Amino acid sequence: MHLPPAAAYSVGRSPHHAGAIGVFAITDIAEIAWVVQSGWSFPGVLAVLVVAAVVIFASWSWWHSACGVLRWSGQRWMWSGWPRAVSIHVNCLLDLQGYCLVRLTDHDRASVWIALHARPGEVAPWQAMRRALVASAGVGNLLLDGDC
Repeated sequence: MHLPPAAAYSVGRSPHHAGAIGVFAITDIAEIAWVVQSGWSFPGVLAVLVVAAVVIFASWSWWHSACGVLRWSGQRWMWSGWPRAVSIHVNCLLDLQGYCLVRLTDHDRASVWIALHARPGEVAPWQAMRRALVASAGVGNLLLDGDC
């Protein structure tokens, strides 16, 4: 079995996540205007509070999202966020060509979810990372696990 060559991809805060926060914030502003204009009803105020809570939680989650570099050495995965981890397991849970939701797990069973997304002008690194994700799916880390 031939695995893809080494690849590295920088992971930052997702612009898609930020866009969703913006949509919810605009929705909340529109709800506030509607509640003020139509009178302060309990369901209206409750809807405003629920959407505001969603915006606050999503903003906190976005700000504290994992950032680092995901590397495929050609035989194993590494994550810069865990410098002591020799290798990690990578599970791609959602692959939409230009966006991947990935779960990283180390041998101590710590895990983190990251969103990988294609950035304009970085076609080659994105294709290399996707190639590594797809080719290594289900293979594990060959040098450590031997479960290919």
